[in-house]
Amino acid sequence: MADIARLQKRIGALQTEATGLEEQIAELQRDHSEKRAGLQGLWAAAERAPSEETTRAADRAEREVDVVARQLERKRAALAACESDLVDAQAQLEQAQLADVVAQLGKIADQVEDLCRRIDGSPADGEAWAALRERSSAGNALYRPLRGSGRGEFVEIFADPATVRGRVFEDLAKRVDASMGLAAVAGPAPAMADLLGVSRSRSRIRSLQP
Repeated sequence: MADIARLQKRIGALQTEATGLEEQIAELQRDHSEKRAGLQGLWAAAERAPSEETTRAADRAEREVDVVARQLERKRAALAACESDLVDAQAQLEQAQLADVVAQLGKIADQVEDLCRRIDGSPADGEAWAALRERSSAGNALYRPLRGSGRGEFVEIFADPATVRGRVFEDLAKRVDASMGLAAVAGPAPAMADLLGVSRSRSRIRSLQP
């Protein structure tokens, strides 16, 4: 987050600098046009009625026009460099923000896995189910903006726990029946993390890394 704040501050400063340079360039362009227009008349006077005074006035106006032209060149060079720095800073910010999203998604994946283990131990834990759905939803919401950036190729990162809830409770019912001798003993209970594809979620998160 420190890098993001630093880059955002730098981008703000560069944008302010670019705006100032653009305003200065516009003012210099107006000044150059005015001086250039005045020079036309002085040239005409110096050629049509040559004298020390008209020649000196034309020479002085030429120097002024040249000075403004050089100032314009310097300002335009400064603006081009500023805009290049701005593009670089924006690219760095994009990478830093992506790295931050990836880190947050990794933490959410850890939380999802912990909640899956909690549900494995107690399938009827309503609080764990609610927390699991909230964390999965939060992770997908965090990922969603990347889908429009050309980087995110998946519909979602985390599966909705509601899609496997029926299977979990169906398996639990079979086990209860088996414990009462009403059904054959079932095999090992499917792990919640496997049902939700948490390993797949982690793989998708890794694929987002810059």
